[in-house]
Amino acid sequence: MSHKNDFKAFSISDNANIVSQEKYEGNEGLLTGFPPNTISIDLLNKVLRQSSIISSVVADFIATQSSDNILDDGDIIKLTAQLNRALEQKITAEVPNASLTQKGIVQLADVVGNSDTLAVTQKLAREIINSLRENINDRVPNSRKVNGKTLSTDINLEAGDIGVYTKEEINNLINAVNNIPVGVPVPWPTVIPPAGWLQCNGAEFDKTAYPQLALAYPTGKLPDLRGEFIRGWDDSRGVDSGRIILSAQTDNTKRIQLSQGNERRKYLSNYQGPLDGYQYPLGRDVIGGATVTSIANNTGGYETRPRNIAFNYIVRAA
Repeated sequence: MSHKNDFKAFSISDNANIVSQEKYEGNEGLLTGFPPNTISIDLLNKVLRQSSIISSVVADFIATQSSDNILDDGDIIKLTAQLNRALEQKITAEVPNASLTQKGIVQLADVVGNSDTLAVTQKLAREIINSLRENINDRVPNSRKVNGKTLSTDINLEAGDIGVYTKEEINNLINAVNNIPVGVPVPWPTVIPPAGWLQCNGAEFDKTAYPQLALAYPTGKLPDLRGEFIRGWDDSRGVDSGRIILSAQTDNTKRIQLSQGNERRKYLSNYQGPLDGYQYPLGRDVIGGATVTSIANNTGGYETRPRNIAFNYIVRAA
C-alpha cells in the first residue's frame, strides 16, 4: 500500500532552469546568502532543488518504514516521532539477533540457563564464580593426606616426598660433561664428534677461541690419536724411560730368544725381526760341535697389538 508524501523534490527535470554545479559552488551567495535586491532565478532554483530533494528522500523513508502518511502540515513534533519510528523499524528489520554464528542485538540474562543467544551480566557472572568456589571448597576432603601431610593447610612437598630429583641433582646430571677437564681425550662411538668437541686428529686449533684447551696443548695442535694406543707416562719409573708427555712412539717387538736341543745336537738360536709369513734361517751357537741348519716358518702381521675396539678420541673445546 502506497502512503502519501507531501514533500516533493523541486526542479528535477533534465532541462530545469538551474545554475550549473560549478557556478553554484563558485557563487559567493553560498557564504553570504542572496543579495537584498537582485536574485538569480537559476541560482534560486538550484537552492530549492537541493533542499527539496533531501526533504523528499527523508519523507519517503519515513513513509516507507512507518507506514504513515507524511503531510506538510507544519507539525514538527509529529514528523519527528514518525522519523524515530521509521529508524526503529529499520534497525529491527535489518539488524538480526546475535548468535554463535553472527553479530547482532544481544539480550542480557540474569539467571543461569542454556541459551546460546543471551548474554551474562556482570552480576550473574560473579554469582556463578562464588557458587563454584563454594562447591570446590566443599569437595576438598581435608581429612585426607598427601604423603602424610594433611590437606587442612598449605602443603610443602620436598623432592624426596614424591620421588623426584632435586634441582641440584638435575643440574649435576645436565652439567656432568663439564666435570671432564678440557683436554682429556674421551673415546666417542661415532665418526662425527658432538657439538663443542674436537677430534684428536693432529689438527691445529684457535688458542684464542679455546683458551682452556690451549692450557692443555700450548702448541695449539691436538695430538693425533687416530689408530693409536694411549700409554701412561713413565715419570722416572724405568719401564718406558726417556719419554716426555705427548711424545709419540713407534711400534716395536721385543727381542725373541729361542733355544732347542737334544742329547746329540744342542744349540741356541737367536732371531730378531717381524714374523710376516716368510721363511727365515735361524742364527745359531752350536753346543757340542754339531752343525745344524734350521728354517722357521712364521706367520704374523706388521705390528704387535692386543685385541681392541676402535673409538674416535675427542676433546672438549673450551
